[in-house]
Amino acid sequence: MPPGSDRGLFTARTAFHATPLPVKLLLYKVPYSGITSFGGTVKTRVILVALALSLPTAAFAGWTALVLMPIADILGHREAYYGYSVSGTEPNVSKGIGHSHGMELGVFDRLELGYDNDFDGSTVFNTKLLLFEEPEEAKYAISIGVADWSDAAGSAVLLGRHDFDGFRLHVAVMAEGSNRLAVGIDAPFLDIGTWTVEYASGPGAYAWGGLFLPIDSVPGLELDLFLGVPSNKSDGVQYSVGFVYGWTF
Repeated sequence: MPPGSDRGLFTARTAFHATPLPVKLLLYKVPYSGITSFGGTVKTRVILVALALSLPTAAFAGWTALVLMPIADILGHREAYYGYSVSGTEPNVSKGIGHSHGMELGVFDRLELGYDNDFDGSTVFNTKLLLFEEPEEAKYAISIGVADWSDAAGSAVLLGRHDFDGFRLHVAVMAEGSNRLAVGIDAPFLDIGTWTVEYASGPGAYAWGGLFLPIDSVPGLELDLFLGVPSNKSDGVQYSVGFVYGWTF
């Protein structure tokens, strides 16, 4: 596991609410053309979830996010996912490989609860509360949350999202000892998935990008590919590959 990190997993989710886009996602909100049902039910929420290994630059437990930065969206009522990922750093820096897994659950369209575990005896929990979402087309939302919740105090976050034509803008203020500001976007990738990029300021600043690729032959399953560049070049370029399976019940 990277130095300074006490967990092995971070989750991601993207959601396009406003304009129908030619992209297949896992859970669906508006009548997109060509979309499939999720868990046997066509949903009224667009959700894409993914996993990535946490780094020293982020200290948040497994919840909906882009790559490392959390986002304002939450899972809907009785929506859940489980994910597994492997992550590492360029070989000249470290040849170690990290393994991690986690699960997330939505409750009452207002609350999100989850955990993640690094297979090395470390488990942390998270919770996120949706304060407000624009009622007409869900074009913007505000949430608060607490992450890395274990025996010690957790980390607080304030999250915002605004949908534009063809992409979404995300902002997060994260209390990790000192406050950190993160900004990210997500948008459709060709006709096969979603791409995302993000940047977080402060000590150990980082930039990450990634692809979320639903696997059409297995409804609910997704492949996630992430690549990160920390501000300290000696930390090395980092990567994560994960699979996520989501369902409703």
